[in-house]
Amino acid sequence: MLLSFNRILIFYLICVSSLLHQISEGSNSVTSTNGKWTSVHGSSYFGVNTPQIYWGIPIDEDTGLNGMSSYLYEAITYPVGIPIGESFKIGEFTHINRSIYGNSISEANLQINLGLNIGDTAVNNITFNTRFIHEETSNNSGGGGCCDDLVGLVLDETSKFEFTVDSVSYNLELLGFYINDTLVNSFITSENSEGVADFLAIITAKNLPQPPIDPPIGPPIDPPIGPPVDPPGVINPEPETYLILGGALLFILLKKGKKRCKNQKTRLAFLERQSPTFFLGRFWKR
Repeated sequence: MLLSFNRILIFYLICVSSLLHQISEGSNSVTSTNGKWTSVHGSSYFGVNTPQIYWGIPIDEDTGLNGMSSYLYEAITYPVGIPIGESFKIGEFTHINRSIYGNSISEANLQINLGLNIGDTAVNNITFNTRFIHEETSNNSGGGGCCDDLVGLVLDETSKFEFTVDSVSYNLELLGFYINDTLVNSFITSENSEGVADFLAIITAKNLPQPPIDPPIGPPIDPPIGPPVDPPGVINPEPETYLILGGALLFILLKKGKKRCKNQKTRLAFLERQSPTFFLGRFWKR
């Protein structure tokens, strides 16, 4: 029976060690990722089902594609270690804001596909359909940021993907744009400039196995024999007890006071008899 228990314990420790190894940074990685724009709301655009979409008519028509505004998503192209519980980069998003006229886009959908390794287990076919909101400003002359455009990202329940590996539940979640050491859901790109942001995600794990607690070393301590001994209670005296004690104390103090008074009278009489006045008085009476 003891041998069987030891085998079970060893097997459990091996399983826990394997699972804890899986959730370390070095054993988990992004193995594949790509992104493409699958739908666009607006007009004068093209590039659907590619990593980059373009829209608008360039003010300088000779610039061609370089004169058009666009969204570009560049997925990472190398294996990236995944620290469980910490954010990591899955791609880079660029908003190219150019001086255009005509109609613009108001919304676009980006499909992101990912493949992961959790330990030795491959997790493929992970797909996110992420919605982007675009606000194009009128490219008229004037100051006050009149020509800056806004890019917004809609994150909801569709931005999460749950999966299970070896009885451990994982959650992969898109976090948003990372610009200037800050995580945001939207940003503004100035006219004739490019706004670049890392695209971040995070993996968290639930119900991870806990390593067993080592038993205490040495023989077990036998419980005490016999019924439990109640601790001594605190005796609270009754009010009558306080009255009796107070009366006794008062009696002792009075007795001591009377005795002290008597001793003082005796001492005064003795001193009086020893004085010269006392002897002269007695002689005079004779």
